[in-house]
Amino acid sequence: MLRAHLAKAVRFLFTRDELERRSGRGGWDGPDRRGAARPERLPLPHVYKPNLGLKEALAATIGAFLRIVLGSVMFAVWGACSLAVWGSFRSLLLRLTLLGLMLGAFLVTFTVTLLVLRALFRPRPR
Repeated sequence: MLRAHLAKAVRFLFTRDELERRSGRGGWDGPDRRGAARPERLPLPHVYKPNLGLKEALAATIGAFLRIVLGSVMFAVWGACSLAVWGSFRSLLLRLTLLGLMLGAFLVTFTVTLLVLRALFRPRPR
């Protein structure tokens, strides 16, 4: 039973070519006992725009950098404020209520910030 689960996990994690390279046998052992189809590996999500000029590529790069930096800074500030709130009140109910409100405010401001940056640095079609 454990062997079958491990075989499924290996088939899910590696593509057919990778397994053939790693095993050295040059083939699969066949479908599993139930005859189910083998899961395929999903491609990584990405955006590729081959017609970007220098200005558009620079704008996309700056936008990605700002999203990463601002998102990290916002999360760090939220974490520091959460720690301050947690330490300043003795009541667990008040702590959890304030942390929930702060989490909601963080998610709203984080979402708005990312949407604004996305709208500002979106490559314009030519």
